[in-house]
Amino acid sequence: MPDAAAVLAYSLREEGTAWMWRVYDLEGELVAAGMAASKQTAQADLAQVYAERAETDPN
Repeated sequence: MPDAAAVLAYSLREEGTAWMWRVYDLEGELVAAGMAASKQTAQADLAQVYAERAETDPN
């Protein structure tokens, strides 16, 4: 996972047949969430969100 200072934490968990992911900012606010059919796809989605956050908020 790329390091993005704009992101404090993320969660990734399996719910039934889907993988749910969430990304939180430094204030603990939810900034992105999604669902994927596989863990691998969910991790790729998380990496994309991290990359986008790093580009828009370099702090």
